[in-house]
Amino acid sequence: MESCDKVASKYYCLYCGYNTSKSSSYNKHLLTAKHKKLTKGNESKQQVSKSCSEIKCEKCNKIYNSRVGLWKHKKKCSQKPLENTLTITDITNPSIIMNLIKENQEFKSLLIEQNKKQEELINKVIELSREPRIVNHGTMTQNNNNKFNLQVFLNDTCKDAITLQQFIDNIHISLEDLENVGRNGYLKGISDIFINKLNTLDITKRPIHCTDVKREVIYLKEEDTWNKDDKDNTKLKNAIRTVEDKNWNKIPEWQRENPDVIHSDTPEYKMREKIMRNIADHDNVEKMREKVVKVLAKETHVDKSEDNSIMDIETVKP
Repeated sequence: MESCDKVASKYYCLYCGYNTSKSSSYNKHLLTAKHKKLTKGNESKQQVSKSCSEIKCEKCNKIYNSRVGLWKHKKKCSQKPLENTLTITDITNPSIIMNLIKENQEFKSLLIEQNKKQEELINKVIELSREPRIVNHGTMTQNNNNKFNLQVFLNDTCKDAITLQQFIDNIHISLEDLENVGRNGYLKGISDIFINKLNTLDITKRPIHCTDVKREVIYLKEEDTWNKDDKDNTKLKNAIRTVEDKNWNKIPEWQRENPDVIHSDTPEYKMREKIMRNIADHDNVEKMREKVVKVLAKETHVDKSEDNSIMDIETVKP
């Protein structure tokens, strides 16, 4: 390595994109939860890149080739020091993202508890509605026997479907999947992973079926039974969250396959920033999950015209 006599060395963490000129700060970084998560405890494999740091004016950020040039410039520089400058690295720093995730857990737990109470109330209403009812409209009669036809489709036609848990466990994220999230964004990237896996299964083997695209009525195979997801599709969103985590955990492998990621002026560095930003944009992640649900509802919608055993509950019979 070339001599950098009067220039401080730079320490760079390959896994996290963290850099500093102080070894003490770098050692503190190695103890952070974010670093341990990405390296999975393999500190012995951690690589540190040292290079000459830039000679830069602290007031105006102009860069010089020598300290003499900087010294002359400082005599004339009248600009006030820049403060509170938020860089792209700040926004996409994994530690900030992970802190936001942690802060959201309490709020999510409260929502889940409320959803459980709502689901209990809905189940009571459904139990009451199962009693046969006859509504006269002239010569027209409505009854709930049609609901049974949907159950026949799920429990008989689709009795050999795999469970949602098995489906998620069988999803293995490739490096191409990860780059697709970086290039095309969260919605298309995550949706494509689900759709590609669904397309490998026969319709009767799929663990997800939608009976109403507009209302996003989703049925999921769990253990040996088919269950209707709640009105917020909490279970399906949890599955989507699991696929998010699988993408995040794939980043260290992607970095090992793309060693130029340590250089900020390379396409690999920019791709990693896009991947991390798209996976963990927590200001919009809940909205993005809802959009993925909409895509999956259309993809798994049961075409009732092709199977006479599946009929709308609202169908009216004479």
